[in-house]
Amino acid sequence: MEFEYREISEERCKEIDSWEIHDPYGYGLVFTAEREDFVTNKDESILFCHAFMPTHDDSDKYEYCLFIWNDEYNLMVYDFESVTDDKSGLIQIRNEDIVILENEFIEKSENKKELLGILKAMISKYEENCCRLAIARTWKYNFKFTYKGEII
Repeated sequence: MEFEYREISEERCKEIDSWEIHDPYGYGLVFTAEREDFVTNKDESILFCHAFMPTHDDSDKYEYCLFIWNDEYNLMVYDFESVTDDKSGLIQIRNEDIVILENEFIEKSENKKELLGILKAMISKYEENCCRLAIARTWKYNFKFTYKGEII
């Protein structure tokens, strides 16, 4: 399955906004899709983005991601277990162990292996595109994903 990092259609944004997804921190914020770039498949039936960030005072808390499959959404978290950048001239390599934290919607999935494969692909695409500045450097990525201690 191919994924892109981009804005989604106005219709899909309005649909997601109508769900009134509230932040898990209790700040009273509601997610607004129009402000986000998503990782998505061609028909926008599968979507992924970072949705809610903690405030400065709650900086020890995780950033919540939004995963949408058709008309169902789930908030989820992943973490970087270790971060090592190998800087070799114009190439910078990100070697990171990404841990998808245990989540009820993953556990209840009828095909957990397929779902984790989709999440792995979407998180990889997101991390490769979300915060990279256009500088004279080539990035290479070496992500290792785990879920409940097992490599995905």
